[in-house]
Amino acid sequence: MAEAYPWRRVLFGCMLVFACWGIGLYREYPAEVDEYVRRVQDWTYAKAWAHLGEFSAARIAPVRAPLWAQVQGPRVLELGIGHGESLRLLNAPQAGIRIHVALEPNPYMHQQLVQSARRAGFAVRFNEVSEKLAERQLIVVNDTLAGGVPGVVAAAAPYNSVVTSLSLCLADDLDGTLRAIFDLLSPGGRFIFVERAGRIKQAWAQRVVGPLLGNCQLDRGIAQAIRGMRWRSVDVSTGGLPGSFLDRLTPLVHGVAVK
Repeated sequence: MAEAYPWRRVLFGCMLVFACWGIGLYREYPAEVDEYVRRVQDWTYAKAWAHLGEFSAARIAPVRAPLWAQVQGPRVLELGIGHGESLRLLNAPQAGIRIHVALEPNPYMHQQLVQSARRAGFAVRFNEVSEKLAERQLIVVNDTLAGGVPGVVAAAAPYNSVVTSLSLCLADDLDGTLRAIFDLLSPGGRFIFVERAGRIKQAWAQRVVGPLLGNCQLDRGIAQAIRGMRWRSVDVSTGGLPGSFLDRLTPLVHGVAVK
């Protein structure tokens, strides 16, 4: 009787060789490997969000819709706009929006974002603002506020409204991002937000759940950080989706702060 082929040993050997090769490659080219991994994560998250975005938008709509009705133009800045699901909640003509600067550092989100913006009645441009155009503009900026304010964002300031949806937990520097938001607002301008509140404190839980949400840091005290700024007035609420399992796991923090 022929001896069975040792598939398990071969498979284990291949995995061991691949792991050793990966470790050696990372030691030799750490920056290049990190960049490749980041691109894979961005692509995976964008593809997943293309299917889950509508579910998430519907989930937070009871909280976000009345807040987005308070957005006022003519200049609006939005952080982490994703595929642009939030644009449908804006009544751009009534709000007087002329320039909507949209920060989205994941380039794999941009194609669907452009489609969402055009459906919402915006002319789309990348990384530049034209004061001469008569139509409403959405300016896509492939950047964040964590490393400083990008030039195109600063050029369009000050803003009448700054809005964020489920993006502050992704910021590399939460306090720096909030300071930049405050500085970019005009006097009397509004910071309008719907974010995930920090409830997961265990490191292992953060490592498991965080990557599923694009490396969202669920142990951050976003509400406390917002309240700690020098606002003229601030209204922060937590929850708002009673009976939802996701609301118990990653509850929402939402509200309006006025400079």
